[in-house]
Amino acid sequence: MEDYRQVLYEWNDSINRNLALIQQYFGIAIRERLDYQIGGTFVELGHAVETMWRRFDSGTGAGSSEPISDARLTALGAQIYAYNLDMIWAIQGGAVGWLIPENRRSPAR
Repeated sequence: MEDYRQVLYEWNDSINRNLALIQQYFGIAIRERLDYQIGGTFVELGHAVETMWRRFDSGTGAGSSEPISDARLTALGAQIYAYNLDMIWAIQGGAVGWLIPENRRSPAR
């Protein structure tokens, strides 16, 4: 659980910077996909892990009201794989950074 908390701290410490960079290089849609879809799934799974840990640590059993199934983990893996492919295709197609129409306007300051 200590390793989990360390990873969670590092993720939370850098998430806004990473989201801003992704938006700058790949656009709003790709940023929102990471933040709301993939990130949302990570949050749900994180809550399930924490619930399982609390029940295990308190001696009430390791069960969770919503167990983490292999299917949920496989689905998350598939989301991440497709997300990575989309970013690679954007790079290969030259559709990154200032080449994205939404990034051609002056940035808000």
